[in-house]
Amino acid sequence: MSYQVYFADLTEENRGLTMTLLRLKEEAGEIEPDEAKLLEELRGSPTPWPAIADEPQPRQHFNRGGGRRGPRRGPSNGRAYRIEG
Repeated sequence: MSYQVYFADLTEENRGLTMTLLRLKEEAGEIEPDEAKLLEELRGSPTPWPAIADEPQPRQHFNRGGGRRGPRRGPSNGRAYRIEG
């Protein structure tokens, strides 16, 4: 099955592709100064560096097997079942 997608304005698509190419060049260390400036303009801010968290992340607590509905029983496909006996 095939389908076609039509765009009335390709500005956003072109911007996204340009930004992707410039980011790849930046990661490879092959970006030119004028390209770095363009990438900064497209991003709207300077190149973000990963932040190192000084404080530990809060632990997530998961409710195992309980809750209002109780533990799940029966087949895992979600269909109702009947035991004949």
